[in-house]
Amino acid sequence: MGVWEEIWDKTKDVANAAGKKTGEIVEISKYKIQVAQINGDIRSQYEKLGNAVYNMVKADYENPELVNSIVDEIDDLLDHLKETEDKIAELKKVIKCPCCGYNNPQEASYCSKCGCKLEQQEKSDEIHVEPAEEQDWIPEETEQPQEN
Repeated sequence: MGVWEEIWDKTKDVANAAGKKTGEIVEISKYKIQVAQINGDIRSQYEKLGNAVYNMVKADYENPELVNSIVDEIDDLLDHLKETEDKIAELKKVIKCPCCGYNNPQEASYCSKCGCKLEQQEKSDEIHVEPAEEQDWIPEETEQPQEN
């Protein structure tokens, strides 16, 4: 293989890697836009909830179905927000600390900011082994030497 062929192959490899990285960045950007839209929707629902409660108090009127429906919409949006943020973290190859929210490398066992234990997500190609069940037997007691 000649020098030019080696240069050409390396150039193709670099271009492919750059294209892949660009695709990842575009995908992350799309998810970040979704996060911003979801946050706006959540703020809107909080405002709607506040207005509904305020108007009910002013009118001395209760409508728990309305309040519950708005709360359910907010909960759905919060779930969607978490799913989207998890997708971003997966693309960035980070794991978010459940205690402080700091982004840590996926390989980390503990948060580098607060020290909280991180939950590692199992990969589909790993073998999952169930822990052994507790045994029903009790070990025999051994006699302790008596002191005089």
